[in-house]
Amino acid sequence: MENQIKEAQLSQEWFDIRVGRFTGSQMFKLMTGGKRDMTEQELEDYKRDNPKGKRTTVDTMFGDTALTYIFEKACDIVFGRNEEEQFDTFDMQRGRTLEPVIFAKFKELKEAEFMTVEETSFFVYGDNAGASPDCLVDKDAIGEFKAPRAPKFFKLVKDGYSAIDFEYIVQMQTEIMVTNSKRCHFFNYIIYNGKPMWHEIIVERDEAMIEKIKERIAEAVKVRDEYVKQLQANIQF
Repeated sequence: MENQIKEAQLSQEWFDIRVGRFTGSQMFKLMTGGKRDMTEQELEDYKRDNPKGKRTTVDTMFGDTALTYIFEKACDIVFGRNEEEQFDTFDMQRGRTLEPVIFAKFKELKEAEFMTVEETSFFVYGDNAGASPDCLVDKDAIGEFKAPRAPKFFKLVKDGYSAIDFEYIVQMQTEIMVTNSKRCHFFNYIIYNGKPMWHEIIVERDEAMIEKIKERIAEAVKVRDEYVKQLQANIQF
């Protein structure tokens, strides 16, 4: 695929490509809105139309979590990526340790179904976004691997799609978008009491969510670029 940047994941080049870009694993932060206090004029207009109304805030596209994420991207552009803030949680470390094992098992299972599985890296989406699916499947699909804790794994087994965390749904739809794929193989793997277990859920392309992701990226870029201007105008060093 032409928009794939073939650099090893977690390499310096891989991190550099992502500077300033909104990425799949964090895209969920842009998907929830927030509130702000009404201006005096807005409050006056509201009271005129709703004499008994008690509302004093208005809804906004981005909440505090989104604005913090957008500001971090602006800082990356102006000052460079903060290498001191790279850290892994225990769950991330477990997933990274198991990743080669998960990939091997997924590839074995899919090849038994006469499907091809290819390693992949970072896919850019325009100048401001991108994502890193864990693999390509048969040229029209992707794979996303997780190594959840046992209770979450068993909930996925029981409930299927409805048990998938919202942030992973957004991540997969972003990866589907940037690779122009039709679906994602959401593959979860754990080792429970010494026994490997796995479970797959097929997540189909969701055009409505993808359109919302595109909209949020476009608006986030406007906010990010305004932050960049403010930072550059106020640098004293």
